[in-house]
Amino acid sequence: MTWVFWLAVAVVIAAVAAVTGIKPAGTRPVARTSLMAAARIVLIVFVVIVIALFLSRRAREGPPHGLLRSVPEISAGRAAAVMVVARPSDF
Repeated sequence: MTWVFWLAVAVVIAAVAAVTGIKPAGTRPVARTSLMAAARIVLIVFVVIVIALFLSRRAREGPPHGLLRSVPEISAGRAAAVMVVARPSDF
């Protein structure tokens, strides 16, 4: 697992903690403050923007075309792997 994976895990944990208001024992409560409410709104807006950018990029590029499948083929008495491009009608 790469550092990007661990960074993504940390971001998800931080986002869940921010949205739910989880806090360590003995710390000041900030879950119901106006600053935390603003942070939650910013987090939601950020997620909506990221999803919109992802969907717009996918719409611009179209559906994934180069899906490759490995198909075993017998050639001259021995097995050979042939890469076949899946057509949209295959799905």
